[in-house]
Amino acid sequence: MHKQNTLWRWLQNICLKPRQLTASAVLSTSENAARVNEKDLPLGTSNKTLPMSQMPGPKGLRKLPYLGTVLMFKPFSEYSPETFGKLVSSMHDKYGHIFKSRLGKDYSVHTDSVRDVETIFRTEGAYPQRRLMLLSKIYRERNGLPPALGTVSGPAWQELRSALNPLLNKPQVCLHYLPAQNMVADDFVSRLDSSALTPEGQSDMFFKFAAESIGVVCFNQRLGLLDPDADNAQEMIELLEAFKTTLHCTFVAMIGLERRYLRTDNDPFYRKYESAMKLIRKRSMHYVEKVMVELQRQSHQGEESSGSSTHRLSPDRESNLLASMITKSNLEIEKILAIIDSMLIAGTDSTARNLAILFYNLAINPEHQQRAADEVLDLLGPDKPVTPEALAKMNFLKSCVKESMRLNFPLSNGTERILNKDTILSGYLVPKGNSVIMSSSRSSLDSSNYDNPCQFQPDRWLRESSDEVSTKRLDRFATLPFGHGARGCIGRRFAEMEIYVGTAKILQKLHISVDPSYPGLDPIYTPFITPRLMIHFIFTKRHPPVGVSMSRGTNT
Repeated sequence: MHKQNTLWRWLQNICLKPRQLTASAVLSTSENAARVNEKDLPLGTSNKTLPMSQMPGPKGLRKLPYLGTVLMFKPFSEYSPETFGKLVSSMHDKYGHIFKSRLGKDYSVHTDSVRDVETIFRTEGAYPQRRLMLLSKIYRERNGLPPALGTVSGPAWQELRSALNPLLNKPQVCLHYLPAQNMVADDFVSRLDSSALTPEGQSDMFFKFAAESIGVVCFNQRLGLLDPDADNAQEMIELLEAFKTTLHCTFVAMIGLERRYLRTDNDPFYRKYESAMKLIRKRSMHYVEKVMVELQRQSHQGEESSGSSTHRLSPDRESNLLASMITKSNLEIEKILAIIDSMLIAGTDSTARNLAILFYNLAINPEHQQRAADEVLDLLGPDKPVTPEALAKMNFLKSCVKESMRLNFPLSNGTERILNKDTILSGYLVPKGNSVIMSSSRSSLDSSNYDNPCQFQPDRWLRESSDEVSTKRLDRFATLPFGHGARGCIGRRFAEMEIYVGTAKILQKLHISVDPSYPGLDPIYTPFITPRLMIHFIFTKRHPPVGVSMSRGTNT
């Protein structure tokens, strides 16, 4: 009885306008919101095509808006937001390749069919849509800030994305930042090599490396996170905590478990998020103002000098993202700040966690670690920096990164899209306007997509390999850790380069192993993959073999 009363109070609190959850209220929701005319039916429709109303999914109270979401989690089930991926996988086991369930007010369709994923991406149109980041949208509206990429769709989204693509998505653009990335990676190696860090300390070091790496991209300046004697050490620790806070709040809000922030800006959940965002914005504005002063000085003096700052890495605007945005994108400063903040928040958390998971996979597969290290040492020797030419030839290392993200998918599920037209998915007619979540974390481990899917086998990604694991043609839609298409991850190239350079530099100097008592990952998601227990790495000096020579395959 106590649980029921608590749940009812929770429901009254989350709804903007409390109302009875009647049968008519349920029928007004997304699966019936779009009525399909026969003449508008998509190609492939037949008398065997079923309506979305017949799609399997949770029944009874679990069908209700909001309440259906609550009942999927503790204390009403064994699942929590951090194990949302396991919940979805269990429902796939029960209902099949495709099912629908409540996420907040509306239904979401979940599919692990690779052909469904292909259909969705091939029909997403010029303005791909996904569920907007409502928490961020509300924060920006309440503080009088312009929209960010994750809070808009349609032409407004395209305007922002089109301004950024030339600065972020060209294949060669990230190479401008390679010298700075080498410097950060060298400091990362030094800290891991010289410090007897606890698992918590090692985890923090991964975050500091990731934040420092994306920081030199965004600001063309070292943040000082890897300097133990930095004057701003406490300030940077608070910044890292703010990154984690904003991501966790966003994740909880997106799966529909927090709606109270819609009512008031005094809600503790909303205040926690807003406070973290304001701290991040304050730090970003500090660097923006420094760059603007420098650009103004250069303009007045007609020179490309970077001034006397000891932190300045390069006067070249091609290797200064912030300067490039200000001078080339025609975006207002507040929109630039929103983009920079998004890159810092998501780029730090995702890169740190994916890098740690990669190190774990290399540690428990020492033969693959040695092969990757041999490749790095063959190209760089024990001391040289990573160059564009060497990076282009690190095929096995790149395959290890791909395989790690396949085996331990970065997100609890996968990419989401709002359908822009009526679409047939796994034999069901899903009306325009419905949300579809692609269960890539599941399809990545499906034996119909990959041989030996639960094994770490980087060779499967190499075209030129005698290993039989590479003979099966890989489906490009089976695992998409960075999304796909026009609305794929805009920071993908930078994230990959940071992981490549950081891993290459570690393998150049250190051997990675894991404390024998470590029980294994058993990952949770917050929202990116996180080991349930922090990994205890052991780093020891690597003694490279003399005259290493490797034959290299080519990545698929």
